[in-house]
Amino acid sequence: MEKAVLRKRLIVSPIWFLPLLALCIVFGLLISSYRNSGIEITLHFSGAEGVTAGKTKVIYKGIQVGSVKSVAMDSELEGADITVEMDRVTKKGLVADTMFWIVKPEISAGRITGLDTLVSGAYITLRMGNSTKSERHFNGLSEPPPMGEETPGLHIKLKTDTLYSLQRGSYVYSRNLRIGKVDDYRLEQNGAIILDVLIQPEFTDLIREGTRFWNASGLSVTGDLQRGLSVNVESMASLIYGGLTCGTAESLKDTPPARSGQMFTLYKDFADAEYGIPMTLQLASGDGIVPGRTKVMFRGLKAGIVRSIDINNEDFHSVTASILLDPRAEKILRENTRFWVVRPQISLSGIKNLETMLSGSYITFLIGDGERQDSFVVESSPMPKLFLRPGKRFRLEAEESGSLGLGSPVMYKKQEIGEVTALHLNEAGERIDLEILLYEQYAGLVKKTTRFYNISGFQLDASLQGVSVQADSLNAMIAGGISFFTPDDGEVVEEGQIFSLYPGREEAQRAGSLFLTLEFLDGGDITPRTKIKYKGITVGTLVRTWYDSDKDQVLAKAVVQKRFTKLFRRTTDIWLVKPQISLSGVRNLDTMISGPYLDLLPGTGGFKTHFMVQDSEPELTASGDGLHLVLEAERIGSLKKGSPLYYRQVEIGGITGIELGPTAQMVWIHVVIEPRYIPLVHRSSRFWNAGGIKMIAGLFSGVSVETESLESILAGGIAMATPEEPGSLAEEGDHFLLAEKVDEDWLVWSPKISLPRKKRGPEQYQVQAGKKKIRVGGKEKR
Repeated sequence: MEKAVLRKRLIVSPIWFLPLLALCIVFGLLISSYRNSGIEITLHFSGAEGVTAGKTKVIYKGIQVGSVKSVAMDSELEGADITVEMDRVTKKGLVADTMFWIVKPEISAGRITGLDTLVSGAYITLRMGNSTKSERHFNGLSEPPPMGEETPGLHIKLKTDTLYSLQRGSYVYSRNLRIGKVDDYRLEQNGAIILDVLIQPEFTDLIREGTRFWNASGLSVTGDLQRGLSVNVESMASLIYGGLTCGTAESLKDTPPARSGQMFTLYKDFADAEYGIPMTLQLASGDGIVPGRTKVMFRGLKAGIVRSIDINNEDFHSVTASILLDPRAEKILRENTRFWVVRPQISLSGIKNLETMLSGSYITFLIGDGERQDSFVVESSPMPKLFLRPGKRFRLEAEESGSLGLGSPVMYKKQEIGEVTALHLNEAGERIDLEILLYEQYAGLVKKTTRFYNISGFQLDASLQGVSVQADSLNAMIAGGISFFTPDDGEVVEEGQIFSLYPGREEAQRAGSLFLTLEFLDGGDITPRTKIKYKGITVGTLVRTWYDSDKDQVLAKAVVQKRFTKLFRRTTDIWLVKPQISLSGVRNLDTMISGPYLDLLPGTGGFKTHFMVQDSEPELTASGDGLHLVLEAERIGSLKKGSPLYYRQVEIGGITGIELGPTAQMVWIHVVIEPRYIPLVHRSSRFWNAGGIKMIAGLFSGVSVETESLESILAGGIAMATPEEPGSLAEEGDHFLLAEKVDEDWLVWSPKISLPRKKRGPEQYQVQAGKKKIRVGGKEKR
């Protein structure tokens, strides 16, 4: 018998290790969740524009430290409460004096901030506080706070009565160096404005207790009615951005360095600050020089101002102007610098310095080199032209120079882009050679196809159509000038290329055009400006007319725009359009105001440049869309081209031309039927002359007057009818007899014929007869 084996029983079963392991995992997850969980805070803003829950981030020094969880209105409906989840690493910075604000794009005068948010969207940023009190509810700021005292640099304050055009971020300059900026400003209870200014650490030694600050932005108006008004504008940049300038006089450079928090006065300009570099200028006369008003200018910028003027005790009794120079212009004080007084000059050759008639005379200079000098004598000779800008030079050849001269402007779209640098008669004495300079940035505008023309003076074009005055700038009109255009694309030319200079724009436009020779039997209705038109569009102009005694004809030279040359071929017809008055009405009424013009019907064959102009529109054969038929009659009566064709008194077509038949026994009348009404015409159809009126009178019945229409009484017309059993349809070019009067049986015919429906309302069909369009289906005929 087998013996039992006794084993020692375990106190704890292995199965209990599974719950213990699960408990450890849960505990570890709780610890991890706690460590990774954020800190929830609430921010209150007056508005939450650009802030979106789940999207807007909290950024600190370029690193995301939180995100917006929700956005809601506060309980008093006066602002927005934004719930933010901050990273746990920011816990020690979430204290009572921590500040939050929203960064979003902002465009102000001359400055753009938050540009990065255009792509990423608005975000919230913060400045960590120094408090030891933890906080979870904050009031957000509407704008970034000023720099704190812990920011490196010199923190000073400026006191002023007005803000001028300064703003947060306006720069502070010294000797043309940017040394700081305006950090913030505020209005005190006493009405004064205090500006907080931060000077960069590397420039703090420039600020002493004797340093003076003045406004270098915006514009100021000073003066009185006796001396006049002075409008001072530093520059367009300072007008937009605003700015401050500071300086320390030589006598105050040893004063102690400024300390943080020190208060200074902000003056309105350097003259008011009585800080500047003194210099003197000796003049022959003080005419136009007004102390406190006359400025020293350099290329449009104010560099100084005349403070006083004194008479010198000498034989010539000259005067000396004491000038206070802007410290930024100190480098002009060199012995070879030259000064001039700029005054208005009016002469037959032109007007110079026109702006000084309003602003007054001013002093200008050309910077020289040499040793430092602060006493100068004004130059008596005229101020030389400033050195030419870099660019390309080209040569122009002209029949005459007109009022062009050295320095005359070269204009493009009324903008000056160059100047005339040389002008002389060529060696043969036949033409004028000019040299022009196009400034570097515009030199690429000149191509091989460019055409130059003279814009001196003005052009007056008076006609029945009105008066046209063409003139360029006032400078070019008086002193002469050149302009140009490029009709076609071409290659950029090298420097020195030779071009022709045309007398005017019209002559330049004609270059490369098609020239025609036209013959007229009578030239009484044409002038050198008579237009050539096609379909109402001007395609050319007569430029010259003369009498040819050999042919006893009037000849004309016409110029046609290049793109219309294909209209003038061997069979092209040209005729004169002028007013025509008859019993049927007035045609070409517009020419009674604008004057006669030439019209044309394009032909075929090779190109042609010599044409005989017909006195009236030629009799044309049928052309255009529709069914073209020929009606034969012994005589035309009151019919003519354009007379209507009726079916049941509805206009369905018209006459396009009239001519004698091949044997001259019959008249062939060409008509066209509108496409929509083609099913009405069959080979059994009958046509009759519907012009005039039919009168039936009786003793007891009275008088009965019948006519197709009032228009047919005056202009004539044709009517047609189709029998009950019409038979086959008429075909293109079929001939029909035109009855002199209607058969009474025709009037009772009433076949049922289906017509195609119109797509859009009452369309009007036009028969093309060269320029002339006979509008069938309407009332207007031309």
